[in-house]
Amino acid sequence: MKFTKISDITAMIFIFSNMILGLISIFSIWDFISGDSLIKSMWTVGFLLVVTIIILIAEKSMASKNEENYIKDDSVFVFLRKITGTVLIIALVILALVGVLSIWEFLSGDAINKTLGSIAVISFVSLITIGVAKSRENIKA
Repeated sequence: MKFTKISDITAMIFIFSNMILGLISIFSIWDFISGDSLIKSMWTVGFLLVVTIIILIAEKSMASKNEENYIKDDSVFVFLRKITGTVLIIALVILALVGVLSIWEFLSGDAINKTLGSIAVISFVSLITIGVAKSRENIKA
């Protein structure tokens, strides 16, 4: 099995682990998850993220010249990049709407803090997903 296939699988694991970590973060913001289960969930997904990063770095250093020129014509990463780009744009539009509503005092209190926190997590997860997908397509970020 070529290193590029291994790194593609690793990149997919990284992307989905990142999304799961984002969901766990949003659930904790809204108090659906708390305490010991939150800590164990964050450690588990964080560990998966660190391992996948190490695998991606190792693959990059061990790839041959032919594999470095490997251009991804597989549409999975293009699809993920486009979907998360759309999610990022929607999150930013919602952020603008919530910001305007809070300025005019239609929204206030704990709900606005949780909404802004959730939007920040969604945006961060989207940016990481876009970066990883672009790197697998050999497109400069």
